Amino acid sequence: MTASYQENVSSFDAIINSIKYDIEVCRWFEFFVTQPAIAAELQSDAQMAQAYGDLQKAVFKQRVVLALALISVLAISFLKTYWAFLMIPAVLYYGIRFQGQKKDCVVEISKKVISRDYAPVDSLSSITLFQLSEQYAKKYGIASLVDKIYCVDQVKRYSVLVFLVVVMAVWTVAFSWKAALAMICYYHLIRAGLMTAVVYRHLR
Repeated sequence: MTASYQENVSSFDAIINSIKYDIEVCRWFEFFVTQPAIAAELQSDAQMAQAYGDLQKAVFKQRVVLALALISVLAISFLKTYWAFLMIPAVLYYGIRFQGQKKDCVVEISKKVISRDYAPVDSLSSITLFQLSEQYAKKYGIASLVDKIYCVDQVKRYSVLVFLVVVMAVWTVAFSWKAALAMICYYHLIRAGLMTAVVYRHLR
């Protein structure tokens, strides 16, 4: 008898590991678990209420770091204030630190909701991560993981194209290290901006 290739396409641990280590998967689950309907269901539990509180704190700290990064780029680009380069190590350090805190909260909450909805968790062996997100998307009337990944990729492509056109039209000298640095900073700011709640929840 030949083994079916549909067996064990996923698992509870594999899905949780994807949330831990894949930035876009983690962002979608953050979007999912912060839906009002989900939050209302879970926050009656004291442990989950604490996790939601920690998640809100981490998100606020990330917004502060993003604002500082934007101010630094503007200072370098328009005011020629190169002391702002000194902000880069601090922005990177705290950005990574607060992202880790937020991820831990998202993972904890996601474990709770998935193990609740797919008990026993062995049932997830026949469901892929994308199928799981589609099922939740239909249940709660939200965009799925596939929808979000597609929208984010489209915005990033158009943003880079627009930036290149602007650089070619405005830059009066040959493409230099300043233009390259500006493009790198611009790309990462666009990427970070797309992951903020105010933008991400409208991508569909």
